[in-house]
Amino acid sequence: MKTITYALFGLVLFLFSYQVQAATTVYKWKDANGQMHYSDRPPPDAQAESLTVKNPPRQRSPDPATDADAQDENEAEQKSPQEPPVMSEEQKAAKAAMKRQQEEQKKIIRKKNCGIARRNLKTLKSTVRVRKLDPKTGDYVRVSDNERLKKLREYQRKVREYCH
Repeated sequence: MKTITYALFGLVLFLFSYQVQAATTVYKWKDANGQMHYSDRPPPDAQAESLTVKNPPRQRSPDPATDADAQDENEAEQKSPQEPPVMSEEQKAAKAAMKRQQEEQKKIIRKKNCGIARRNLKTLKSTVRVRKLDPKTGDYVRVSDNERLKKLREYQRKVREYCH
């Protein structure tokens, strides 16, 4: 029963919103020079006549052959892959060099992250009491056992990620 009620309520809302979109209020007035103006908002300093304008229904193309041609063109565009732009040898070489440089930078960053992760993992494994600097007070605070285990797992994961 609730489903039917919700469905009817949704239908009523849909129909109401459709009616709101189907008609638009336009204001018409003459200015001091005698020129006619039309707007979706009334003028702040003049009397305006309120007009209700209905939106025309969407029309199909009068020529069915035109629709078929347009559909055939759309299908042809979708089937043919776009050709990549033609690149000169210099552009290809520059692109390859840039790609190699990016790969080298990634390797350097991975190596650095690997070293950091291994040092942190070694510290967590070797000491029983681990402490960290509290940014609010500036004092060292002892890390709880649960937090230490979380960090241990995190750095083990990072070592696997960056060092292999």
